[in-house]
Amino acid sequence: MTSDVLRTVDLTFRIFVLIVAITLGALVILVGGRDAMAASIKPTAVISENVFTVGDVFSGLSEEKASRVLGAAPMPGNDMVLNARTLMRIAIAMDLPWRPSSTMDQVVIRRDAVKISAIDIQSAISTALQDEGLEDRFELSFYGNSDPALVLPSGHSKDMQVTDLNYDRQNDRFEARLVAPSKEEPVAELLISGKIERLIPVPVVKSTMSSGDIIDSYDIHWIDMKSSELQDDIVLDADDLVGMAPRRLVVSGKPVRRIDLEYPQLISRGQTITIKYEDGFLNLSAKGKSMQNGAKGDIVRVVNLSSNRTIEAMVTGDGAVTVTP
Repeated sequence: MTSDVLRTVDLTFRIFVLIVAITLGALVILVGGRDAMAASIKPTAVISENVFTVGDVFSGLSEEKASRVLGAAPMPGNDMVLNARTLMRIAIAMDLPWRPSSTMDQVVIRRDAVKISAIDIQSAISTALQDEGLEDRFELSFYGNSDPALVLPSGHSKDMQVTDLNYDRQNDRFEARLVAPSKEEPVAELLISGKIERLIPVPVVKSTMSSGDIIDSYDIHWIDMKSSELQDDIVLDADDLVGMAPRRLVVSGKPVRRIDLEYPQLISRGQTITIKYEDGFLNLSAKGKSMQNGAKGDIVRVVNLSSNRTIEAMVTGDGAVTVTP
């Protein structure tokens, strides 16, 4: 009987110890969970200093922990990505109540910067070339880097200066050194070279025109083209377009080749026309009939309706031909 009582007491004591252990474990988990929720990561941190701190990565920390330096910041304008494993190591090393919720957790450290774009660089070099005497209209193309830029730490102005400009007039090439924000304070510099592309004004039609249309002056506007892209037979004078007709489709805004043009047909086969005869002060005219189609300047066969005689004459106008002795 005494043995049974002892076993009952021992079992009761073990159950009590187990309950206490479970309760304490739950409290530890609860407290730990609450502590874990006290710190959280910042998905993106934009910084302007040369170093980044714990407070740039985690929020909800004391000032003392937040100010601890973690490492060197990325270069101005660049990003640094801290993945879940790196964040966990930082949290453990700094004794922070945070653990990653998944492998997708990350923080992007972005270094703030002042960026001088390719457009600004082109403008500065263009001005320097004009100061060197380049008067034609032109564009610049850069060798090796189609989108150059100057990147400065935040707080600087976007000023820059072109130095050591070398302009090869014969080959339309240049080399230059750019410093920003100034020669006296060269925080960033860029060595760049490229080619000068001369721009040529080219007449084009405003709207697409097809065979049979006649191009007038109000049908024309102008575009700029690089001289290197121009073919030898591109029409460059608007007077060479006016009065002409497309042989085929002439597309709006596209350069027109001479082979795409022809004189418009001023007479057609079977059309009643006026035959003019000119010999000094003698000017005669008669009705006739064209035996052929003809554009201005063409020699065509026509029939004089008065004499029923076939002759050759030059097309000189709409429905008119001229016979000269």
